Amino acid sequence: MRMLFALALWWAALGLHAQQQELRLQAGYLSGTWSDGAYAPFDYHLGGALARGAYQYESEKGLRVLLRAQTELGQLSRKGQPHLGSSFAALQAGIALQSVLWQSGGASFSAGPSFQIRGQQVAWEEDEGYSSAWTYQNTFQAGLLAFAGWQAGHWSAGAEASWPFAGRVGRPGYRPGGSPDNGKGLLFNFDEAQWLGPNGFRAPEAAFQLSYTFSNGLSPGIAYRWAYTRTSNGISASKQQLGSVLLGVTLKL
Repeated sequence: MRMLFALALWWAALGLHAQQQELRLQAGYLSGTWSDGAYAPFDYHLGGALARGAYQYESEKGLRVLLRAQTELGQLSRKGQPHLGSSFAALQAGIALQSVLWQSGGASFSAGPSFQIRGQQVAWEEDEGYSSAWTYQNTFQAGLLAFAGWQAGHWSAGAEASWPFAGRVGRPGYRPGGSPDNGKGLLFNFDEAQWLGPNGFRAPEAAFQLSYTFSNGLSPGIAYRWAYTRTSNGISASKQQLGSVLLGVTLKL
């Protein structure tokens, strides 16, 4: 991670002076499906809340550095099994480096490399007196992030898409018992991780956003984000498809 932050600083230094800096804060509702063949042959519904923060630096030469962080808290549920309750938690952080490749009027297109680390943990618990278990999946991925923006007066809209080229995935076997690994932290644990290419790791993401900017530089807005993750080690596969609606505000710094 130190190397990624050093790369971001170098990228920003190429532009010498900041033309624009933004801070974005968002919160919303998360909904989707979760499944992992290593733990159970079922698809579960995942519902919960999430919060996101992002900082963007843009230089006079059209070079951008984007820092992001996200946290999620939710529950897994399955129709017809009300006795089964599982809590879900995830943390995510990333860096993207972009160049403005095209700009005309209020429209622009930029693209560049992106790096993201994500950790998630599920505490699987049944009725009191029955078995419980902990599962987790941690990923580090490198890929491409592209963004298209449009602005007309006080209104602005944007769409982005990302696709990883490779990922390092930590997804060990089922962990029964009252505490995970005798109290050892599971988020961002890559002790049993392996590198996977496009055949074993797919994690595209897309987002759409709309905002209105007031004269003081404050920009409230709404966004929709979609993410799909599939990993396979040749024995079993895990799959997640998540959608979220967020309300937030962007501050010009």
